[in-house]
Amino acid sequence: MSEPLTPEQYIREVELALSYAREFYCSPDIEERRERFLMLARDIGYGLAVFSDEEIKKVITSTYGRLVVRNTMDRIGVPFNNVEWLREIERGIERGRGR
Repeated sequence: MSEPLTPEQYIREVELALSYAREFYCSPDIEERRERFLMLARDIGYGLAVFSDEEIKKVITSTYGRLVVRNTMDRIGVPFNNVEWLREIERGIERGRGR
């Protein structure tokens, strides 16, 4: 049985998975792109819910650049800002913790 992932390892795994699923998330329709990435933010939050708030805070600050900006720097562009991204991650954490 393998060791549980740390929050940083979890984000790295999401980053790797996103590289394979980029076509799905980076729709040429900006609204669809927006919805898909915000869904990803909530899913990330859900996955991070098992960690402490302190551990989560250390990793989520860089996720917007690592996951969103890096993958949406094209002619369509980034569909939302960092504040909205972090808000959706928080929603996922709350859902994951049953709140």
